[in-house]
Amino acid sequence: MAAADVLYLGLVRSQGGSPSDNPLITPFVASYLAAVAAALIVSLAAPPAVKVGLRAGASAGLVVMALLAAFSIGIALLLPAGLGVAATVVTVARAPGWRGVIAAIAGSFVAVSILAAGFVASWSYISCPPSGESGGTTATGTSYSCASGVLTTGP
Repeated sequence: MAAADVLYLGLVRSQGGSPSDNPLITPFVASYLAAVAAALIVSLAAPPAVKVGLRAGASAGLVVMALLAAFSIGIALLLPAGLGVAATVVTVARAPGWRGVIAAIAGSFVAVSILAAGFVASWSYISCPPSGESGGTTATGTSYSCASGVLTTGP
């Protein structure tokens, strides 16, 4: 996971060009990947029900991130996502009953919800560069344009 995080940051930095209008996306993705790695590490010493939730959440977050980042770091995330899914299945199979299944579903829901909310929040923050022109649409559908550091938003 740490390698995927470093790969992502290196890929973003190597692209060069003008600064992004959405400067929070890269730090959010890097932080999310670090949090997923931390959840997997904590799951090694967690009680069984918590272990399932952490592993399922990390796996779901990685699968969604791999799909969203298919053209950049998605391939690098598929291996840890697959390993996380396998670890979740084994953990659920070792703890029979509904408790593990519910924990897995809850962990997956929480992880994907955090990912979606983080993307909406980071995509909605716009920072116009002091010179040049750019524009686009935020995650909430608001269109914007930047001209010489001046932000103009529309419907």
